[in-house]
Amino acid sequence: MANYNQKRNQECDENEVVKAIEFTGVIEKILPGTSFTVRLDGSDTTMLCTINGKLRQHKIRILLADRVKCECSPYDMSRGRITSRL
Repeated sequence: MANYNQKRNQECDENEVVKAIEFTGVIEKILPGTSFTVRLDGSDTTMLCTINGKLRQHKIRILLADRVKCECSPYDMSRGRITSRL
């Protein structure tokens, strides 16, 4: 049993943690359920973003045409999370 746990720990150490990719953009459309469409700076692409937990907790309002910082997973570039309001 000890050998299995040692092997398992070695495998976990070798795996890399995939970090989120950060973007800045402008709120283009407000959708129901704290969802927003964000147009990214420097391109015509849009992302569907939701509000981060801290923004929700402190009841920070996000309005149309606000500049925001958002992050997304490298696996799904069409969805993201708004981390701060700029």
